[in-house]
Amino acid sequence: MSAPLISVCICTFRRKSVCETIASIARQKVGPEISLEVIVVDNDVEPSAKDYVEATAAKFAQLDLKYVHAPARNISIARNACLDHANGEWIAFIDDDEVATEQWLQHHYDTAMRDNLDLSFGPVISVYPDHAPDWIREIDLHSISVGDRRPILTGHTSNAFFKRQHPVIAPLRFSEDRGRSGGEDTQFFHQCHLGGAKIDEVKAAVVHEPVADNRLSLDWLVKNKFRSGITYGKVVVYQGSALRNLFKLAASVVKVAYLMVLAALTIASTATSRRHYVRAMFHSGIVAAFFSVKEAEYYGNLSPTAAD
Repeated sequence: MSAPLISVCICTFRRKSVCETIASIARQKVGPEISLEVIVVDNDVEPSAKDYVEATAAKFAQLDLKYVHAPARNISIARNACLDHANGEWIAFIDDDEVATEQWLQHHYDTAMRDNLDLSFGPVISVYPDHAPDWIREIDLHSISVGDRRPILTGHTSNAFFKRQHPVIAPLRFSEDRGRSGGEDTQFFHQCHLGGAKIDEVKAAVVHEPVADNRLSLDWLVKNKFRSGITYGKVVVYQGSALRNLFKLAASVVKVAYLMVLAALTIASTATSRRHYVRAMFHSGIVAAFFSVKEAEYYGNLSPTAAD
């Protein structure tokens, strides 16, 4: 019986950090029961990443890497190109500024086999620069986890692993309408949940992500969480009847008010107060989604760190 193939997919846009991401995939410690390929999709108008991606791949003779140019500055086009070019029975997504731990893929695969999972997510652990504010480090809202609530309703492509030919997942595509605002992964994985895919988090399947300087501010966190709230509201929350949606709107309004009060009451503690405030902004985004407020567009900007 041939070893199952895992396709590791990386979408990139003007980030040379993708070279370290590729290197971390080359360093994966996987057993003989699986094999790997790497698909790197460049979303820039010109194939700007081609030379340094191929130069990095050449350093790792064992690495089966394919470079694909999928221009349009639309992250969904890049993600769909990954799906189109991947040959694996399993697909793993990782971002172009992340570094995988050495047993990242093995942990995902072993857990999928043991627990019969169709889709799993792993934690994204933020790595802060020395000059990061103490309160940013303490609340650590840049790190990503699906949390402890079950069922898992959606997830993220920052660290995802799924069965490519699952009958629900196989026909899915990332929405190009969300390709500049983000949230295409929220929608994709929520469709997996609705279709009955078995989903869980693999806490041992860790990747690390350095936090860029332009993200070390309350303003960035507020804008990011507000946008995420709008997407979550549109994709996940307001999918019931009109009456049910009104109840959910009311619940979100109450959460915003409650968190804002907590932020005021804990003002003496910068970290605690700002954690409550940023959470309030996420739920404010859910409220805004009810009124069809449009998400801001970040993907495809000239700055590679502008996108979430």
